[in-house]
Amino acid sequence: MKRIILFGLFSFISGLSNANSEGRLEQIAKTLSGDPIKDYGEIVLSKTSIELAPSENEWELGQCGKDKFTGVKICEIRNNNLTVIKQNGRILVFVVGSDYPNRNAALKIDSNKTFYGREGVFNETSQIVTQLSKGQIAYTRAIKWPYLSPRDNEVDLTGFKDAYEQMLKEYASIR
Repeated sequence: MKRIILFGLFSFISGLSNANSEGRLEQIAKTLSGDPIKDYGEIVLSKTSIELAPSENEWELGQCGKDKFTGVKICEIRNNNLTVIKQNGRILVFVVGSDYPNRNAALKIDSNKTFYGREGVFNETSQIVTQLSKGQIAYTRAIKWPYLSPRDNEVDLTGFKDAYEQMLKEYASIR
């Protein structure tokens, strides 16, 4: 029990030392003093979005292969913090960096409906992939631990369809 309390205190102090934006201390104090479930919406709406570090903003083929121990086949494509994976025949969509426990990340493609996925993992993958293939831009929102702060990003969808098709070909060739 003492370790948990000390870890929590250490995390809080670390958060204070990293609190470089105006109002961050008030936000941390409010989060710690209130009900995080009730205050969550207010914090998200009042916090200015933080843009993730820029990338080359192009789709790249990530790891493709078969796990030597489990036999699991996996292949992925990614652009900034948006990742699409084919693993053992299933398509998975992630917003990387959304690691606040039990919080939803958000993904919106063009002006379509917003998808929500617990801790960055989305369920409506066929709808998402269809929209990604036809879309121009994806907007992502990750909720970062331990700050409960949103990190918004824009992902250019140029080249997604070609990268997705290449990923499927690579996956099919894994033996």
